[in-house]
Amino acid sequence: MFYKFNKDTLDFEKVNLTKKSLFGFGAAVGLLFVFGFTSNPANKVENLSKEEKLIVIREYNEFSEARLVEQIKALNFRYPYIVLAQSYQESGHYKSTIFRENNNMFGMKEAVVRSNLAKGTNRGHAMYET
Repeated sequence: MFYKFNKDTLDFEKVNLTKKSLFGFGAAVGLLFVFGFTSNPANKVENLSKEEKLIVIREYNEFSEARLVEQIKALNFRYPYIVLAQSYQESGHYKSTIFRENNNMFGMKEAVVRSNLAKGTNRGHAMYET
């Protein structure tokens, strides 16, 4: 049995499947199966030149507020809007030199006593890879 959630009645309703919808579903699964196993992403990466690989890495690591919001949601902070507002304030609206040069959004100093992920110090603040 298949059921669909109805937002208006807030209840699950039984779905009648026809031969046509079953055929469409089977065809879609078949296409995903065929194309999923025939495409090899490793070959696509191997065919890139060194410059193209650097461009892909740079674009992947490029900062955007939308990606920050996604990451905050993924980390499941208790008060995500406060974390976002603090990042905005501490980084000077994402334009400060400490943020841009050191990848240091919150202006953290390098920890001396505890272990950390900092790659060094620049302008008196911790410097990170990403």
